[in-house]
Amino acid sequence: MMKCFRVVALLPVLLLCSRAGAAELPVIRVDAAKTAGRVEPMVYGHNIEAADERGIFARIDQPKPSPDGVNTGKGHWDPAAMKPDPTALEVLGELKTGMLRYPGGCLSHNFDWRKTVGPIESRPDWRFGLDEYLTLCREVGAEPLITFSDYALPAAELPQLAADLVEYLNAPARPEFPQAMKRAANGHPEPYGVRYFEVGNETYHDNHNLQPHRRFSVDEYVNFARETMARVRRVDPSVKIGVVGQSMNLASRPGHWDETVYRELGPSADFIVHHYYAPKLEGLSPAEALHSTLSTGELLRLRLACFRKQVRELAGRELPVAITEYNISGVQNQPVPWRHSYLAGLNMAEFLREFRRPENKVLAASYWQAIGGYFGMVQRANGGGHTWSGAWPFFRLWAQHTGSELLPVEVVGNPRREIVAAKVGQVTAKGEELILPRSLGETKKVDLYFNSLAGAKCSGSGTLESLRFTIDGCDRQSYPTFATIHRPEAIPEGGGYTVTADFEARFTPAQDNAGEAALGFGLMDLRGYEATRLATAVGGIDGAKEWKKFSCSLTVGADCPGITGLLRIEKTRGKLFGTLELRNLKFTVSGDAQIPAIPMLAVEASKLDGGRIALAVINRSTDEVLRAKVELSGMRPASGTARELYQEDVTRSSAFEPVEKTVVPAADGSFEWEFPAHSLTIFELEPQK
Repeated sequence: MMKCFRVVALLPVLLLCSRAGAAELPVIRVDAAKTAGRVEPMVYGHNIEAADERGIFARIDQPKPSPDGVNTGKGHWDPAAMKPDPTALEVLGELKTGMLRYPGGCLSHNFDWRKTVGPIESRPDWRFGLDEYLTLCREVGAEPLITFSDYALPAAELPQLAADLVEYLNAPARPEFPQAMKRAANGHPEPYGVRYFEVGNETYHDNHNLQPHRRFSVDEYVNFARETMARVRRVDPSVKIGVVGQSMNLASRPGHWDETVYRELGPSADFIVHHYYAPKLEGLSPAEALHSTLSTGELLRLRLACFRKQVRELAGRELPVAITEYNISGVQNQPVPWRHSYLAGLNMAEFLREFRRPENKVLAASYWQAIGGYFGMVQRANGGGHTWSGAWPFFRLWAQHTGSELLPVEVVGNPRREIVAAKVGQVTAKGEELILPRSLGETKKVDLYFNSLAGAKCSGSGTLESLRFTIDGCDRQSYPTFATIHRPEAIPEGGGYTVTADFEARFTPAQDNAGEAALGFGLMDLRGYEATRLATAVGGIDGAKEWKKFSCSLTVGADCPGITGLLRIEKTRGKLFGTLELRNLKFTVSGDAQIPAIPMLAVEASKLDGGRIALAVINRSTDEVLRAKVELSGMRPASGTARELYQEDVTRSSAFEPVEKTVVPAADGSFEWEFPAHSLTIFELEPQK
């Protein structure tokens, strides 16, 4: 049985003060006579894992693909009856699923769609293939979103693989379209009309353990994406294509990958793809984890605003974002499986509220994930049946009891809290303005050393202007360190900071070299990865035969004493001999962003059928019950129902039912309500007859 944790006290280092007097009652005002825009139905999206895991999440030498994905889509498909799994249909229906993304995250790296179509007897190991996925989408009423593979074939062949896929899906079944003729022969004479595609999945990282090892640089990705978009649009000009972004930051400019993608691909892409896992909870206690979620909704809203500004400046046009993966960032099971917890559900409610707001320009959002897999809210139990996680009630309540037309709503006298960041993933919240990270310039407090290289069969010499590493037969994964970047003195007390390494690199294999390896450069918290889980890296140096620019950044907390620079030698095959050179290595530092103090009540209002009004309220306080008054104009409620999701134990990992309470408005239609700490309450208000 999972150990129960209870949040019994605040952490004074995190929570400082309230900025509103407790004597004044906040007022939630809803204008039912106006509109605040419509919700994009694709923000209720989910991911399906349905591809070959070998070389990615499973051993590369397995004889067949993992049957759970390619036969059942991790529980979405009944391979015996060759139809959607009944529980999956029920779950996806309850969640009002507006989009299904396929074939699933990193599994798209190895996805060759041609293996998944045709008579079932010709593909016994692929009983849930492309056509079955589209059958599921139609039965659910969800928009398909398909990821083009970025590593399944040699790079030069990938754009045509994508174009052939679109022809199979969307072209008329005529002889000049041979792929469409195959679709018709497979029992689908009419085009599917799939509209949405993305070029790769997190292509900034490598292809795991697939062979040969590959990793696109951002310039290589730009060329690949351009050619893919051109070939696909020659087949079907009406499709919408997204390109891969890396990270939505709080800064005036994005990181190197995103800056290049926005500038080079923004003018021709239809949307930008980002993944968003936050806040980072590994290693936090339940009390610390709860505090980390206090600002998650506000942070997402501000990051989306920065994203839109950066894209406008670099691409010269507005582009929406598709958040095709999102969840809490808590993969490890210690102290609890955060991805299945009540806290993950509360975090999801914050995200959904932002995804639904039209001003945020979110085209689609796909939760990782509803059914099956490591993160799934709904899992098949070993003894039969299914289990539902502590996150499930939040998504279901929001999907079932809010509307698609938003109403203007405000909170007058909303209490606010100021937070001092004490952990990575948090930010300081103070005052009333957003302050973007301030550049502190280049740091010269760097010590170089080369004694640790010998364990990786390497040696090194030089200065930051010119470094030379000789690799002399390295035959195993190694992470030799060679630099210490000391904590800059200019960092404000209590503040975190970001170190960015910019450099040029090239790798020259020895003349008689027969080995291979993925070479990269990394930054790590000086206290070590096992202690802090804080590290970042840039790869692809092994492919730099001539001088090429690289950049990577690491953000650390206020308690970090410094950062370690290291080489990354991975995916080794045989013994590697050669020379790795770095030049003009610069370490620049910036301070943390500071966001405004956090409003404790996050609200949304929407229209339901029959003239009813939905009002959703999140109490962000860690421990305080907040009482507020609700006032409506343009509609006078006669009665209502409140559905409340609250657990004192934020680590709860099993589902529970909302508590239903009756709302009795005053004669003027207003009412007062007490909102439990860290809770979601959704009202359905009935109009007077």
